[in-house]
Amino acid sequence: KARWQLGWDGVVKAHAEKARVKGKVKGAVKGGFLVDVGGVTGFMPSSLADLRPVRKPELLLNTGVRCYILELDKGKGQMILSRRAVLEEEAGKRREKVLGEMESGGVRIGRVVRVTDAGILLDVGGAEGFIATEDVAWKDAAEAQKKFERGAKLRAKVLGVVDGKVKLGLKQLTPHPADSVRKKYPIKAVVKGSVTEILKDGVRIKLSRGDSAFCSVRELPTAGGDPTQGRADRFEKMMSGGKGGGAGRDKREELPPIWPKVGDEVGGIVLGIHTPTYEVLLSIRRYDAIQDRKQVAKYMRGAPPLTLGQLLNPDGE
Repeated sequence: KARWQLGWDGVVKAHAEKARVKGKVKGAVKGGFLVDVGGVTGFMPSSLADLRPVRKPELLLNTGVRCYILELDKGKGQMILSRRAVLEEEAGKRREKVLGEMESGGVRIGRVVRVTDAGILLDVGGAEGFIATEDVAWKDAAEAQKKFERGAKLRAKVLGVVDGKVKLGLKQLTPHPADSVRKKYPIKAVVKGSVTEILKDGVRIKLSRGDSAFCSVRELPTAGGDPTQGRADRFEKMMSGGKGGGAGRDKREELPPIWPKVGDEVGGIVLGIHTPTYEVLLSIRRYDAIQDRKQVAKYMRGAPPLTLGQLLNPDGE
């Protein structure tokens, strides 16, 4: 009796001060557990025994627990305990600590909690993490995230903390595919490939190294020829005493493009990379112009020297 009264005084004080109490699980009963706290027996409902539903009650038997007293009735001799409240409080402290240590650009290890259409939910050291679908992979992200299962561990880069949630990314751990394509195909590089598709706004080309390229209609050669080719024609006519070409040939935008056929082998000058598709952007027109200039240079090296009359009257008039 004296021990019980001493224990009761202790739980009354703890309840008034909203302090934690230590107890020991004595047994499992319908709907929960009996817990001894300093000689006073209390009831801990199963729903308040853990953060998740208790699947194996026997694992808690004879274990020490820390709880908060939710209800206390001396007349009925009742005491309702919650271990879950303690666990939630500790989880909250861990979460705050983890969030405080998060730095954008850092790498964290998390455990997959759930995979949804919107992305992957993670437990990152007690904090809630989320990887949006678009941050799972650079390409085919929706398909890539299907391989992740609940409980799997993965490394992800911290993108920021928003409303107490850690925003993470998987694809950010790997180089952007467009960057490797840029290194492979620098601007102004000369490449060759085969036409695979004719589109309304240009042509698609498979390069000799296996990558995909695109040449817009504005970068196709024109039916009137490149201005450089016009200069070569005028030079040839000048040397033969003929008439030169008209200046209107320099107006490329007024001339229709020459469309290649599927399977044609073409050359192109690299203009850049289309980041969303990683396609190499090409100009067939500029490639042809370079080849024309080479032909002009080759012709001039083998041509006889100009006479004074040809220099003064290049059109032969």
